[in-house]
Amino acid sequence: MADANLNALHAHPERHATVQQLMRWRPSPKEGRPWRTPRFFPWLRIAGIWLEQAGFPPGQRVRIQVEHGRLVITSD
Repeated sequence: MADANLNALHAHPERHATVQQLMRWRPSPKEGRPWRTPRFFPWLRIAGIWLEQAGFPPGQRVRIQVEHGRLVITSD
């Protein structure tokens, strides 16, 4: 039996996710003062079997190249 072509394109090579907000409270720099106003950060979660199929098994270190409007994820 022939080996499967592990580099074959998937039926759905494009994925979509939504950038959400993560709120973090920050303590005041001085003792006894109330907490500062919370700060909001963009937050993105990607998960699925498709990550492993694309060559990113659990525990794999990745490199993320950041460009304006674009993230490129490659294995480290």
